[in-house]
Order: sequence, then structure tokens, then C-alpha cells
Amino acid sequence: MKSMRFETYKKLYDTGVMSALNYGSEIWGHKYYQKLETVLHRYIKQFLGTTKTTPTSMVLGDFGEYPLRIQRQLKIIKYWLHIISFLDSILLRVVYVAIKRNNRSWSHDVREILRSCYMEVVDLADGHPYTDTYFMELIKARIQSKYCEIWAGDVNTMSKLELYKTIKPSIGVEHYVKA
Repeated sequence: MKSMRFETYKKLYDTGVMSALNYGSEIWGHKYYQKLETVLHRYIKQFLGTTKTTPTSMVLGDFGEYPLRIQRQLKIIKYWLHIISFLDSILLRVVYVAIKRNNRSWSHDVREILRSCYMEVVDLADGHPYTDTYFMELIKARIQSKYCEIWAGDVNTMSKLELYKTIKPSIGVEHYVKA
């Protein structure tokens, strides 16, 4: 793997690993699944040539990658936008409104994601001023920004990363990774 270029490895990662780990996650993916995250971390650590004990925050930061949960949340919102675009159907609208009231439903998970992005008042089923593309970019930026704060907090609190936090202010692919 060390002889493989970053672009090739990333392509394999996106098309093989990510698609397998996130398959169908539009429905089941709102929760945190440690085993899936562990697979992701091992894959990246293998490419970077780090040990199992290398802090995950450091590995994700240098690889320029976000946790699977964040990627699944984006897939959920995209799928939700797809569903509500079909709410012209009377039957689908009735079903959607019925499950929207249930606090244990998939639509509740959608509301939780939106709430975490300060978008709790948005109900796109009732019409909205956004295009789906703009809305997805807005949600993506907010979810990633929120994670970047968590990542920075993790990096700042780990004594093992004293030097790292002075040279790595944000998540992004490092030059040595691409070399």
C-alpha cells in the first residue's frame, strides 16, 4: 500500500470502503457505530503507515477525512430531500405527516440532524426558499464545522499531541500524504 498514490487510495476508499460501510445508511445511519468507525480508522492508518495507537483525531486530520457518522448524516438529509420532493402524492404526504409526529421514527432522526445544524425550524415539506443543492451545501458546511470544533477540542486536550496542535490548525489532507 505504501507504493500506492494517495489519489488511487482515496478513490478505492471512496468507491469501495465508504460505499460498503455506508450502504443503505440513508435509513439506518443516524447513530454512532464504533465498529464501522474502527474499520475506517484502520484503513486510513494502514495507508499512513501509523500504529493502532496513533490518535484517531490526528489520522483523520492528516487524511482530510470526517467520521462516517457525518457522511451518513449528509446521506440522510439528501435522501430526505428526495422523499419530500415527491410529497405531491396524497398518500405519501399522509404517511410522511404521520411518521413526522413519532419521536422514534426516521423523520425524528432527520429533525435531530437539522436541529444540530440550527435548522430546526425548517420543514421543507411545507415549501422553502432554498434549492436542494444550496440546502445540502449549507447543511454540509454546518455539520463539518461542528465536527471541526470537536476535532480541535480533541487535539487540544491530548497531551500526546502538543506539537501536532501547533502545526495542524484544521482538518485537511497534508502534503506528505499526497507525496
